[in-house]
Amino acid sequence: MFTPPNMSYRQKILGLAGLTTGVAIALGCGALIYGEYAQAERRAVRELETTAQLVATHSRAAIMFDDPPTGFETLAALRAVEEIQSACLFDPSGEPFACYVSAGESKPVSSQMVRTA
Repeated sequence: MFTPPNMSYRQKILGLAGLTTGVAIALGCGALIYGEYAQAERRAVRELETTAQLVATHSRAAIMFDDPPTGFETLAALRAVEEIQSACLFDPSGEPFACYVSAGESKPVSSQMVRTA
């Protein structure tokens, strides 16, 4: 075991206590940072799921009545969410019905289906 020369037992015990305290504080801070990161990720997923449910609810009629302009209008509301770069609605057969692409992004499907907001 390494013991520094010319140190009293009191100094060694205080040094060991200080080292132990420092390690405990570092581990506690690491746990807090990880917890905050995990919570932020869960919050972001929950917000995205909520936004997707709102879009699905408001676009149902547009798809049922084959009204792409209303679908474009519904998706255009996604401008308010900066993190969403693009979104598409698909008809029951799986074909693109209406798409949204934020300004400055590339178009995900054919240009006739996309309106840049």
